[in-house]
Amino acid sequence: MPNTTNLVLPYPAASDPPGAQPFAALAQAVDAFAGPWISWTPTMTQLGAVTLGVQYAKYRLMGKMLEFTYAVAINSAGTAGNPVLITLPPVAPKFTTTDMPRGLVDFVSGGTQGSLVSPAGNTTQVRIEVFGGNYTTGLGAADTHRGWGQYEVA
Repeated sequence: MPNTTNLVLPYPAASDPPGAQPFAALAQAVDAFAGPWISWTPTMTQLGAVTLGVQYAKYRLMGKMLEFTYAVAINSAGTAGNPVLITLPPVAPKFTTTDMPRGLVDFVSGGTQGSLVSPAGNTTQVRIEVFGGNYTTGLGAADTHRGWGQYEVA
């Protein structure tokens, strides 16, 4: 039977050799593998352009995988009854039915949560969906919206 009494190791571990790299160096090595976070400016539409205050929008490449995250404040209302689209970072996705960009979304001010999916044939935007279909509630000024997603790059 394996010994399970030491599953969590304190740092620095008593067995580390003198001059061992600190934990921060390991974290930097992981960040170096994943690549730096790069800023981009997403846009959002709901029939027409929606004016955004971008609070945070960054992406990074990890090999052929791109990860993105954003938070925006909506400054002008959208048009209810229409799907909400948000632009992807400026790196083309490998677009197939199984490797499409996807992610999660949260309307902080309204409590609505959903998913980000790519409309068929669209390689530059993702559509916001909630259970039951497209999110078509009108975006309102002062709403806050945040999301995270990933996709394989071309």
